Amino acid sequence: MHWPAHYPSECPPSDAKFAEGSFFRLTQRQAPKDKDFYSQYAIEKKRVELNKAPQMRGAMDTCLARGLSVFRSVEECVKARKKVASLRRKKGVVRVDASPNQDGLVKNTPGRSSEYHYTWWVPENVDLVSKCVCHKEELEKQEESYA
Repeated sequence: MHWPAHYPSECPPSDAKFAEGSFFRLTQRQAPKDKDFYSQYAIEKKRVELNKAPQMRGAMDTCLARGLSVFRSVEECVKARKKVASLRRKKGVVRVDASPNQDGLVKNTPGRSSEYHYTWWVPENVDLVSKCVCHKEELEKQEESYA
C-alpha cells in the first residue's frame, strides 16, 4: 500500500489491522462526496491555505489526524453525534465495505465520542465514495429511538 506523502513516519501505527468488513462514517450530506472522506489534517491544511486559520493546530501533526473517524454501526454513529457538538451538523451516514488487504488499515481508537471509534488510514488511490451505501433511514430510526 502507498500512503499519502504527508503521513509521518510510523503512520499508520504498527498495531493497526487490515480494514475489512463494514464501517460507518458520518457525512455532511446524504449523497457523499470525496470531501466527506477528508481527514482532519486535510481539512485543517485547506483552512490554512485559504487563510481561514493562521496555522495548523498542534494535534494535526499526529498520525490520528491523518486517518478517518469511523464506527462499526449506525447506532454508534448516533451515540457519537449526541456526545460531540461538531458531529451534530453531519446530515448523513454511510456504510463503506472495506476489501481486505486493499483499503487500508484501522485501529480501535476509543475517545470521548465512543469506545467503538476507529481510525481508518486509507492508502492513495482508494475511492471510498464508490464503495458507499447510504443509511439515511436507519440513521433517522436510530435517532428516534434515542430521543
